[in-house]
Amino acid sequence: MEEEEKYTRLEDNSAANEPIKSVEGWIVYVSGIHPEAQEDDIYDMMSEYGKLKNLHLNQDRRTGSNKGYALGEYSEVEHAKDAIKGLNGFKFLGKELKADFAFKHPV
Repeated sequence: MEEEEKYTRLEDNSAANEPIKSVEGWIVYVSGIHPEAQEDDIYDMMSEYGKLKNLHLNQDRRTGSNKGYALGEYSEVEHAKDAIKGLNGFKFLGKELKADFAFKHPV
C-alpha cells in the first residue's frame, strides 16, 4: 500500500490577478529589452527600485545577445511594485519596456 504524500500549501486568500510570491521573493518580468543590453545595465536599472536579490537575463546561444526579457527577484512586494510602475513604459536603449509580476493568481 502506497503512503499518501503530503504537500505544504500557502493559504490562498488572494483575489484573481493578484501577484503570487515565489518561494524566496517577488518575481518581476521585464520584456522589450534591447538585444545589446548587458546584464549589469539591467541590474543597475532594476536595483533603483529596491534591493534586487537575483537577476536572470537569458542569452541566445547562437548570437550571444540577450533574448529580450529579464526576471528580477525582490524580497519586498513594495519594491517589486515600484519596479513595475517605474519600468513599465520606460525607454531603454530606444526600446519601450513592459514590466509585470511573473506569477499571478488566475483570473
